[in-house]
Amino acid sequence: MTYEETGRTLFLTPTGRAYATQFGVPCQRRQVVVIQCGKKKAEPSWEKYGSRGVIKAGQLYIGHYHRSLRLAATALTSPIVTWIMSAKFGLVSLKRPLPPYDVELGDEGSITSEEMHGDAASLDLADADVIFLGSQKYANFFIESVPHAYTPLTGDLLAQRSQCKAVREKPSLARASWKIATGKFDEYAKRAQ
Repeated sequence: MTYEETGRTLFLTPTGRAYATQFGVPCQRRQVVVIQCGKKKAEPSWEKYGSRGVIKAGQLYIGHYHRSLRLAATALTSPIVTWIMSAKFGLVSLKRPLPPYDVELGDEGSITSEEMHGDAASLDLADADVIFLGSQKYANFFIESVPHAYTPLTGDLLAQRSQCKAVREKPSLARASWKIATGKFDEYAKRAQ
């Protein structure tokens, strides 16, 4: 995995942050957004995507709900630290090629809790402020592996799309979301000590 896929080299470890702060250098943890996958998917096309059988995850999901999650994620952070929680493949970068699939969370062949724990550990989400955007079912599954994640979306899908639009239109909401995510991380870290 490269730094473009993880964003790890963009931020310091906890020890590195402590050292830098001794010299007055302001540091922060990575700010990662994880969004739910979508049921509606694009069909692979050589003409449109330049490949047969697979499409980059960032182009695969084409439903309105997923697109609203992606736009909100873009308002919150960089695509480098935006991940998609695929019901079949786990946490995937926007650039990872995936074949279309028809699996929902909980179906046979969907990601297991153990696999999600492994994905979260490999991305070092234990040392990141994390916002999860998606339905309550996916959020509940995700926070089993990343208990400090902030899951701000509430209500039905239309209400959640409206909340995503508000984050895009009001930068103050994005800042407030990260403040809450940072607080959740700090609270979780204190309990873990």
